[in-house]
Amino acid sequence: MTHHQRSAALVIVIALLALLPAAASAAGVTFTAPAAGVSQRATGTFTFSWTLAGGTQVDNTTTHPAVLRLTHGATNHDIKLTKTMTETTQTLSFAGTANAAELGALSGVAGTSGMVADDQVFGEAVTWTATLTVYDNVGQVSATGTSPSFEVWTQCSVGQYSGDGWGPGCVPAEPGYYVALPGQTSQASCLPGTFTADLGGFACHDAPPGTYIDHPTASGAVPCAPGTYQPRFGQVRCVDAPPGAFVDTLGATDFIPCPTGTTSPAASTAAAACVATATPVATQERAAPAAASQACVVVRSAVITAACVARQLGVTIVRPAGSRLGLVRGGQKACRVRAHRIRGVAAGSCRVVLTVRPQGGRTKTYRATVTISA
Repeated sequence: MTHHQRSAALVIVIALLALLPAAASAAGVTFTAPAAGVSQRATGTFTFSWTLAGGTQVDNTTTHPAVLRLTHGATNHDIKLTKTMTETTQTLSFAGTANAAELGALSGVAGTSGMVADDQVFGEAVTWTATLTVYDNVGQVSATGTSPSFEVWTQCSVGQYSGDGWGPGCVPAEPGYYVALPGQTSQASCLPGTFTADLGGFACHDAPPGTYIDHPTASGAVPCAPGTYQPRFGQVRCVDAPPGAFVDTLGATDFIPCPTGTTSPAASTAAAACVATATPVATQERAAPAAASQACVVVRSAVITAACVARQLGVTIVRPAGSRLGLVRGGQKACRVRAHRIRGVAAGSCRVVLTVRPQGGRTKTYRATVTISA
């Protein structure tokens, strides 16, 4: 994946080298730097060196400044050189603001840096040349010359990386990985719940509803299996269909309720799992054995426990079965329910219900009469 953006820049330090008078019959400019085929980063420092042929006339009043033209394809950046040039041996380093405009006033030998901006493609090279044109005091071209071409590489784009973050050598991020910023030296892993399917990803995508991803570096999402569903984005697992529902398709985003009057186990995979709801367990009532009729006669304010009622009914409660006492309607005068126990409040009798819930078995209920003495 390649993105076009405005590059940060091409930083240039220009060095003027005036040659000792040469025995050349024609005035001209000969570049000694950069060398042919040189490659640099877009933020590197570029040195341009040249010699002026002997007898070259130069306007040192800055009325007709020399021009250094940087060319990339049809794009030109002209930098006007207002520093004095002579035919004596000297080296002048200078720079200033460029950006296809005046370089500005220059001073001193140890100059600063300047910037030439150009639309470049991240992770690719742009080929440049430099042409120096010198004018005499009447504005006529006195000498000109063009440098060998040189390459300027930019940073790797988003979705790409290299050992140093620059071209050449940028490679796309692999599926399951991404590169979110330009100039990166490594790719990052997509987290569980996210993925990238193609080369050159710059962001991970959430797993869509109906799917999940339970590991990093995924290149795709996994559909939820029948019996499960997932209504949300970016999830790491699917959800079982609840009891009374089913999911009969792959990649479902919701469950299907069973018809009214039917139910099903959790994670059911077909409508056939919905069966008629079981009928309520019939209440079993036993009369208290004659010999045990007085087993639960208690005085007023005493507590009647489930164990007492069970003994009266001849019911054995095997742990860890749970038991609970309730009061039959109409018995409130003699008894009160307090924290699942029956307390006698007045002389008389009351009917109670004993509910036994065996672990893994069917719930059973029993009725008994309890006498409250004065």
